[in-house]
Amino acid sequence: MGPPITVTVIGRIRPERRQHLLAALPRFAATARRQPGCLAFDYRLAQQALTVTEHWTDPLQAMQHLARDRTRHFLAFTHDCLEEPPGLTVTPLPR
Repeated sequence: MGPPITVTVIGRIRPERRQHLLAALPRFAATARRQPGCLAFDYRLAQQALTVTEHWTDPLQAMQHLARDRTRHFLAFTHDCLEEPPGLTVTPLPR
């Protein structure tokens, strides 16, 4: 276990894929929020910009989330909806 973390993903959405992403995000977010260790899972869409912010109790829980088949499939789908690979940052949550 480690400290609580925030994972932030930022990307530019392909205009022709925006509606597909909009349709899929709410269901995936709801599933992610129910995962063990998930403190919050939020996303914002502004024009072509996508920002996903996840808060996890520790890095291990975040890694387990990323290893799940459902998450891996959604990440592949999301990458197809973006103009280029997204930016990713991981930072410790303030205690």
